Amino acid sequence: HSSSSSSSGDRASKAASYAVQGLRYKSFRELSDVAQRYGSSTSLTNLMAMFSRLKIVPRSSSKDKIELLQLLWQQLQPQLSKASPRHCAEAMLTASKLQAPLTGLYEQCLSAFISKIDSAEPRILSNAIYAVGTAAGPITSNDVIRTTVEQQLLPAFAAIEQPGYPQAVSNVLYAAAVLGVGTGSLDAQRLLQGLDRGFWGSGTTQELSNTLWGVAELGQTLRSEQLQEIVEIIVQKLPETKPVHITNTLWAVVTMGQQLHAGQVQQMASAMLQKPLYARVIGSMLWSIGKLGHQLPQQQIYTFMQLLVADLVPTPSGATGPASSITRMTSSLPTSDSALFSTPHAIANALHGVATMKRTVSSQHIDQLLAVLVSLPISQSADCNPQALTNT
Repeated sequence: HSSSSSSSGDRASKAASYAVQGLRYKSFRELSDVAQRYGSSTSLTNLMAMFSRLKIVPRSSSKDKIELLQLLWQQLQPQLSKASPRHCAEAMLTASKLQAPLTGLYEQCLSAFISKIDSAEPRILSNAIYAVGTAAGPITSNDVIRTTVEQQLLPAFAAIEQPGYPQAVSNVLYAAAVLGVGTGSLDAQRLLQGLDRGFWGSGTTQELSNTLWGVAELGQTLRSEQLQEIVEIIVQKLPETKPVHITNTLWAVVTMGQQLHAGQVQQMASAMLQKPLYARVIGSMLWSIGKLGHQLPQQQIYTFMQLLVADLVPTPSGATGPASSITRMTSSLPTSDSALFSTPHAIANALHGVATMKRTVSSQHIDQLLAVLVSLPISQSADCNPQALTNT
C-alpha cells in the first residue's frame, strides 16, 4: 500500500511538472486551470512560477486575478517554511502589482523573509521593501508591516556595502519615502557614499529621478558631488527621459534645498519642449525653476504658457483637457499629495514660477487660465487647496 501511494504521488508530481511547462506563455484561463488542478501538489518552484505569471498575464478583470492570487496564497502557505527570501518577495510583488490588500500574505511572507534575511541578495531585499511600498493602501498604512520594514528590512539594506544595481537603491528610497519610514534607519548620504564611481550609469532616468525624489521626501539631502553625479547622467539621457521624471528631479533638488547649474536647468527646459506636455508637469517645472532662482528666456515662457492653455482650455468638441491629462499622469507619479496636481494647482505653480523668474504672461493667456478656474466643476473646486487660488 505504501509503495502504491508513493507511485501515485510520483505520477501526480510528474503531471503537475508537465502542466506547468511553458507557463510564461499561458493565458489567464490556462494558468487558472493549472493552479486549480495542480497548485496543491506541485513543487514550490512551480508554484512560484504561477505567481510570477499571474503578475503579468493579460486579464481585463482585476477581480478574477485577485481571486486566483488568493488561491495561490492558500497553496503557498503549507510550503512557506521552505520558501526562500526570493519566493517571499515574489509573492508580495505579485500582490502589490494586483493591489490586493491581503494583509496575511504580507505579514507571513515578511516573517518568513526575516527568518532567512541573511541569505537575501541586495536585489531581493530591495524587491521586498519595494513590494510593501507599492502595496494597496491597507498594507502601506498597516503599523505592524511598516514597523517591520523600518526596523528589520531597511537596516539590513543599509548595511550592504555594494547594493548591485541603481534600481535596488532607487526602489528602497522610493518605498521608504512612500511609507514615511526610514528617516532614522536609512541615511541616504551614507548609503550612496560607498558606491563605485559610475554606479548610476546603467540606471534609467526613472530610477535616477525616483532616487532623488525619495531622498527629498525623506527630508534628507545629498552631498553636492553625489547629486551632480546623478543629475549629469539624467542630463545625458534627456532625449529618453519622460517629462514627469524631469519635473521630479527639479522638485527634488528644490525640496532638498540644493542647486543645479544654470546650463543643466536650461537643457531640461529645452528637452521638455520636445515632448508631449501636460498642465501638471508644466506647472511643476516652472515652479521649480523659479524656486531654484534660475530664469528661462521670455520666448520659452510664452511657449510653455501656450502649451498650458492648450491642455486646459476646452476643445471645440466640448471635451476638456484637464480631467484626462491629470488622470493619465498622476497614476505614474510618486507623490503623497494628488491634490498638488489638480488644475488650480497646476495654474498656480506655473504663474508663481513665471513671476518668480520676473518674466511676463500675456493678457490673453491670463484671461484663458482664469476662465478655466471659474468654470471648474464644484467637486474640483471643493478639492482645491486655497493656497493655489491665493498664489494665482
